[in-house]
Amino acid sequence: MLDAPYTQAAAFFTEDRVAGAWETVPTGKILLRGDPADRLFHRVVTQTLGAEPPTEPNRVRAGRSGPIVWFGPDEWLAEVPDGDCRRRVEELQRGLAGTHAAAVDVSDYHAVFRLSGARARDVLAKTCPLDLRPGSFGPGHCARSRLGQASICVILADPSPVFRIFVPRSIADYAGQLLFKGMEEFVAAPAGRG
Repeated sequence: MLDAPYTQAAAFFTEDRVAGAWETVPTGKILLRGDPADRLFHRVVTQTLGAEPPTEPNRVRAGRSGPIVWFGPDEWLAEVPDGDCRRRVEELQRGLAGTHAAAVDVSDYHAVFRLSGARARDVLAKTCPLDLRPGSFGPGHCARSRLGQASICVILADPSPVFRIFVPRSIADYAGQLLFKGMEEFVAAPAGRG
């Protein structure tokens, strides 16, 4: 669990303008590597996770138990319920045995920041070079990029917009400071104050 103020800071931001907080419900995360042309790889992933890994760059596909995120031409990140991760990894490893593929539990590697509201794109644009305009970055899109000096993966989870930002846990405090600093100009004063 990340320390306050990150888990509490969202209380100071109005939902209609911008809201941000670290996700506190843990999810299992599986890093998949494999040949996108390998039918066995696709079949095993689909049977285990409920969807084929997306082969179109920078896309997310909804799986039975969570999204499968394109990380590169032969790399994906799949989210599953936290208590189900070990079983899913074992199923993938068994099904992919003898192939040039891998499934690894990386649940502890990423912290996930949720950013939403009408000004969410503006907040991200302050420190992230991606073109996040609705015509360029829509629902089901993802991209690996930078937030300041931090390596991240951004997913547009909902067109309202709701962004999920995957950050290495070791630099989560740094990324959180950047995001909350970016939110400051859109802050609504707490009730009873200035």
